[in-house]
Amino acid sequence: MSKAPAMFRPFFRYAEFTGRSNRAEFWLFLLLMYLFLAVLAAFVIGSAYHNGRIDTDQALFAYLRWSPLYSLINLAMLVPYLAVAVRRLHDTGRSGWWLVMPVVVSMLAYGVAFAVNGPQIISLMMNMVSQMPTDPALMANPLTILKLEWPIFELILPWVVIPSGLAQIVIYVFCALPGTPGPNRFGVSPT
Repeated sequence: MSKAPAMFRPFFRYAEFTGRSNRAEFWLFLLLMYLFLAVLAAFVIGSAYHNGRIDTDQALFAYLRWSPLYSLINLAMLVPYLAVAVRRLHDTGRSGWWLVMPVVVSMLAYGVAFAVNGPQIISLMMNMVSQMPTDPALMANPLTILKLEWPIFELILPWVVIPSGLAQIVIYVFCALPGTPGPNRFGVSPT
């Protein structure tokens, strides 16, 4: 076991999907991950803040400017997060395959959304394509596309966000439960 503080330990055990991790290691790493992303969000909001208000045009460009760094941080934390989450589930006596549940639920939810609202979604997509400006000067500005109406999200998002969010909450509840005392099938109890 590494002597590093619990929140940094997943970086030292970033590709270790066997064994167990205690609650502190998982939750402090999750806190660190969200703090990084919150600081980056503050930079984006700060970049868009002009003359005492947030300028929506500047907000999009600020997001586009900072999104490569945001993506790199997410990518750098993906494997350590998955590893510590698998080890945390192991500590509660569950398989790491439980982490697949939110992905499967999302895919099923998209399928249900298209099964229920398929004709409407296709109709709205065709309508959105017909609304797209054909002038190359307008297409060069990404804000043009964002100013179109996008009712398609109202048909898809409730069907996907709620089940996917509930599936992720189940994973977090599992990770919040105390680990099994003593050794289990995944190894000895973490310290």
